[in-house]
Amino acid sequence: AIWGQWVDYRGLEGITRKLHEYGLIPKYNDFSTIQRRVVKIECEFELPKEGNISVTTDGSGMKAGNSGEYRERLYGKERKKYIKVVISADPIKKKLLDCEVFIEGGGDSEPEIALSHLERLIELGFDIGKFWGDGAFDTLDLFNFLAKHYIESAIKPRTLATCGKPESLARKKEVEEFKKKGYKKWAKEKKYGQRWTGTEGIFSAVKRKFGERVRSTKTDNMLKEVKRKFWAYEQMKNYAMT
Repeated sequence: AIWGQWVDYRGLEGITRKLHEYGLIPKYNDFSTIQRRVVKIECEFELPKEGNISVTTDGSGMKAGNSGEYRERLYGKERKKYIKVVISADPIKKKLLDCEVFIEGGGDSEPEIALSHLERLIELGFDIGKFWGDGAFDTLDLFNFLAKHYIESAIKPRTLATCGKPESLARKKEVEEFKKKGYKKWAKEKKYGQRWTGTEGIFSAVKRKFGERVRSTKTDNMLKEVKRKFWAYEQMKNYAMT
């Protein structure tokens, strides 16, 4: 599955044939069997051993085809929808924690996905010290969840408007601090830029290493292939660190 990030299934059959010929593996599969087995892999991310973590969440897009925007404009083809990827990671440990993949226009919003990831991590017994997010995560539900679980927030307010309702007190506190200090001082004290090592750093590494396009043509296989890119990146990184 990891080799498949660079080599197609027929190429993988050729590699395993040679490994079998050299006596390094007992048997080899044909390319169609390799494809079926790879697609069935459940991409589970290995979580940190320690219970204390920090979390940041963000989304990015992967391309669902190889034609390119120029050819689409040249031949008048309708642009294929992007594949949206939303990840949560620990920006301090640079560790991927969870990943959601869906077609552009579908799936939950980024704040909703962040909530589900945080809830799952808390259920697993992790103590979350801090959460980072850009303006897209400026929602009352998320602020209230962080306050309820005593998680420090570093979410840039999308708007500075507030209301006096009790359910918005957590957000109001963040907004007032932002207005009082200004963006630069607020960002410096909150270490707002540190979130990039957890999300943009991983997005950049995966796209550089494996590319941002998929070879699969079926929607389900496209989504699995994209998630497999992030799984493969974590597998390689974990292997290198052991």
